[in-house]
Amino acid sequence: MVQALEDERTANAQLTERVRTLKARAESENATLRTQVEESQARIAQLDIELQRVRRANAQLTDACAALQEANAEGVGDAHLINKAMLAELEGLRAARAADVAEGSAILAALGPLLDSAGDTAATADTDEAEEDA
Repeated sequence: MVQALEDERTANAQLTERVRTLKARAESENATLRTQVEESQARIAQLDIELQRVRRANAQLTDACAALQEANAEGVGDAHLINKAMLAELEGLRAARAADVAEGSAILAALGPLLDSAGDTAATADTDEAEEDA
């Protein structure tokens, strides 16, 4: 009877330790996931800012082109309007490039953890195969 009680206490202590270990691991994984979510949200916010910049630049370009067309229709070529249109187009190109970079960064950040977990899975499979062969 005493031996059975001691065995139960030992089993209980082992289970308690496993629960602590699992809880610590879960907290660590939750912290990692929270960090990844915050980083993703920051990248998405940056992408949104860059897309708004593209929209503003395109609106400026549209306005400049409309003014240029109007001046040309009246037969009055205005160098200022041409320069304004070219500057608006350059800003549109810069904004589009920045949006592409932000989008690429967001995609790479999303793929990183997937590639890491795929690599971990492949390494585990290789280890399992090596153990089976031995």
